[in-house]
Amino acid sequence: MKLIEQQFFTGERALFHSEDLHLVRSTFADGESPLKESRNIDLEQSIFKWKYPLWYCHNIKVDNSILLETARSGIWYTDTISITNSTIEAPKTFRRAKNITLKSVHMPHASETLWNCDTIRLDDVTAAGDYFGMNSQNVIQEVFGLA
Repeated sequence: MKLIEQQFFTGERALFHSEDLHLVRSTFADGESPLKESRNIDLEQSIFKWKYPLWYCHNIKVDNSILLETARSGIWYTDTISITNSTIEAPKTFRRAKNITLKSVHMPHASETLWNCDTIRLDDVTAAGDYFGMNSQNVIQEVFGLA
């Protein structure tokens, strides 16, 4: 896996169709779809500032990161994503995604989030917003570490 540290990405599709990357302390500023159609991506201590950051992705791990409110519609059509110790301020974050794991995630503006998703595991997740989880299935909420 290629390590990329402390980078500032701008422009549309900055890392489009990337594979096998470990991004640490990086910022995705202006520009839509920076990691669209990427796979095997690990993100740590990173920030997404603009729309559609993780569309059509596979095997994504996000830790200690933030999707700002302007990173709306952020994760659609993605398969197998794990987000831990992070904040998702953006609304409309998950659509038609599957195999989602959220652990220690705060979503203060989760309106229209987790729509039409399948196989979702929630552990220590806070979410506020209308129409949360609409038409999603196979949702497992962890309680004190027990499913």
